[in-house]
Amino acid sequence: MVPWLNQDFRFGKEVVTSYPSTNSLSSQGTQLVNDISSAGGLGYILIGHSQGGLISRYAAQYFQTQNPNASPVKGVVTMDTPNQGADIAATGGPTILVGFEFFAQYLWGVTGCSTPDDNGVCFLAWTALNAAPPLADGFYSSLPDMQDMLPGSTFLTTVNGYKEDFVQAGIIGNTPQRWNEARILWDTISPFIYPPIICEPDEPESPCGERAFALIVEETYDTVETALLATIIEQIFDPCDDLSAQIEYYTEILIGMDAIDAFWNLIVSGGSASDAIVQSSSQNYPSATAVQYPINGADSHLRSTRSPYDRTALDQVLGGPQFNVPTQASCAFSASPSSYSISAGAGTAALELNTGAGCQWSAVSNAPWITITSGATGISSENIEFSVAANPVTVPRTGAIQAGNGSATISFPVTQAGVCLYSLSASNIAIQPGGGSFTVTVVTNTGCVWSVVSNSSWLTVTSGASGTGSGSFTLTAAPNSNDTDLVGTITVMNQTLTVTLGDPAGAPSTGSVTLNGGPLSTIYNPCYTPSWPYVSCPYTFYDDGFIAVTVGGQTFTQWYEGGTFTTAQVATGLASQMNSPDSLVSATASGSTITIRSAINGAATNYALSTSYGYNTEFFSWPAVTATVSGPNLTGGSN
Repeated sequence: MVPWLNQDFRFGKEVVTSYPSTNSLSSQGTQLVNDISSAGGLGYILIGHSQGGLISRYAAQYFQTQNPNASPVKGVVTMDTPNQGADIAATGGPTILVGFEFFAQYLWGVTGCSTPDDNGVCFLAWTALNAAPPLADGFYSSLPDMQDMLPGSTFLTTVNGYKEDFVQAGIIGNTPQRWNEARILWDTISPFIYPPIICEPDEPESPCGERAFALIVEETYDTVETALLATIIEQIFDPCDDLSAQIEYYTEILIGMDAIDAFWNLIVSGGSASDAIVQSSSQNYPSATAVQYPINGADSHLRSTRSPYDRTALDQVLGGPQFNVPTQASCAFSASPSSYSISAGAGTAALELNTGAGCQWSAVSNAPWITITSGATGISSENIEFSVAANPVTVPRTGAIQAGNGSATISFPVTQAGVCLYSLSASNIAIQPGGGSFTVTVVTNTGCVWSVVSNSSWLTVTSGASGTGSGSFTLTAAPNSNDTDLVGTITVMNQTLTVTLGDPAGAPSTGSVTLNGGPLSTIYNPCYTPSWPYVSCPYTFYDDGFIAVTVGGQTFTQWYEGGTFTTAQVATGLASQMNSPDSLVSATASGSTITIRSAINGAATNYALSTSYGYNTEFFSWPAVTATVSGPNLTGGSN
């Protein structure tokens, strides 16, 4: 019953006992007293099934005797408990065994059974023969627990003679009397026939549970009875046809089935109501202040701990005003912290799930990149540990851990930044010897943080030293009082900005680029056919592409297209770009030649010089414009 109770109610401390069930009830009660004392705490509700109810009453009475004003037990709930004793304990195992074997052998014989699969009657007889020995073993009157459950025993007289001041409730099982022995026999033997992996015979409502077997027995009886009536009617209307043997055959089967049914009802309860083991009158809690919860149509004594009928009754008992146990539906949940944010890299973290005592919960991740590593389930407040996988893309993402029970749930958001990519509006800056300020733009993803670090004493970041998302910063270079140019760097995350401060008295570097070529064309005739009907649609197709010049890491690109441009025009466009404010060089174009001069003086201005190009490779095998440089570097820069 533990899973039931924890799904439906909020308990604090729990003591789930397991004692040798054939020991005397007083010794088992003493063990329960010791277990509760060791666990400590107050407000216990003792829930006992069958003799467990008597053990619970014994322990509760002991605590009340020891300290009437501070007993750790709030109340007792008995279920199918023989409070006045069990009649079957007086009958004893040998009588049960002899009775079942006699009636089973009678049924087997009169039916003419060869195997249990012949028909339903044969299967009932076979079940009784095989279930009777293990069933009878539990009811030997010499066992200490059986002695205590005899009506009028010293133990029962003592327990029932005590005035109980704690809360009391009794759950009484009234199993349908017809074929309740079939339920008990089936409960005893079915676990050996149907392993739980195939079916669940322990569950009374299962297709192979006791309810189904009792129904089969009833349908078998009805079938035999119908056959008997049909045979009698046929005999009445056709007296010449002697059917007496067939009538006797059906009658003996019915007598045998009724006898085995009556036998069990008589030894269990004298023919009155019972749960198929304990008479209902004895299950009533023997106190005028106790609340009684009868279950009509209940499952049998052996399956009541798994019965949904008993679960409903327990819910009514514990949730009622007598015990007022808070339910799982009253749970509320919160998380500390309320959310979690992480960078694009992998990481681990934990949240504290806060809830009331006894609240059961489970936690799941709704995102595959969030994995709960510890604390996927729990009771009361606990930590939930989780890991976050690295984000492989630049787009931020959000997931959540959802925790709670079926009645209340919270969502704990987990936000992870995308992979942060950084770029700068310039990778090289040239500053005149007198110093000055320069503003650089940082481009990155939303939510990505960055910071600026100067690696040179003469370079100072005067504003925008850090930021989130795209932004800018300003650096200032102090005047150069040396006789050489200075080269320093600024680091922004994984990007480096090189700053060159010119020499006050040195020489600049120079170089040149000469462009060659001109418009390049080909005839394109997509609809030409070499035979009749002749078709031709030629037109002239010109190369379009670009020429690029890279100086000191700065690249300047000029595009060209069509059949009218000149290399002088391309050179002029490139020179114009090289004269931009943030360029490392200045340039002049004369025809197809570009003369390049560094913007500042110094040996560091002998920048690397190279060209590259692009063109239409689908129609042409070489570009329309190429370039030659004066050398791999600018030359002449000196301190």
